[in-house]
Amino acid sequence: MRLSFHPCRPSLLCVAIMLVLAASAAAARSQSWREYRPAGAGYRIEMPGTPKVSPVPVSRNGEATTMIEAAVEVSGALYVATHAFYEPRVLIGKEPRQLLIDAMNGTAKGHMLRDNKEISVAGFPARDFIIEQKGNIIWVMRTAMRENCLYQIVVAMAGGTPDRPDTRRFIDSFDLVPR
Repeated sequence: MRLSFHPCRPSLLCVAIMLVLAASAAAARSQSWREYRPAGAGYRIEMPGTPKVSPVPVSRNGEATTMIEAAVEVSGALYVATHAFYEPRVLIGKEPRQLLIDAMNGTAKGHMLRDNKEISVAGFPARDFIIEQKGNIIWVMRTAMRENCLYQIVVAMAGGTPDRPDTRRFIDSFDLVPR
């Protein structure tokens, strides 16, 4: 049997090589994702790399506390998971759903709130919302409240769509677990 040259064969070879390279790149990206589960915080999330963890002082109604922030920057997007324990007396008489609305409104102040829905995570009240900041900065956020702890999950990116697969993977991997 004699092989003959067909002009489409090099194109098919190029397509096959590109598919293999794309699959390899996707596999490499998926291998860099790892679970982040800070001790005593009561949550887990998948992050696209090893986060830089730092304490950030915050206050609510004049009461100071420390928010723990875990952040990873990858491909022009910033992935952030935070949690902050408040003194129970600061939250007395406050409905968790209203606290989440207040947190959303405070974050969105001066920006455009593009989407907002009430959800639950592991049976606890939560909210998903999207904020567009001037300069086409998009913030995709999930907040949740369990007892005296506020959790904030954020992806911030310049432009792009809020439904990018990596964004959804990060946000949707957030879960509340036993402390």
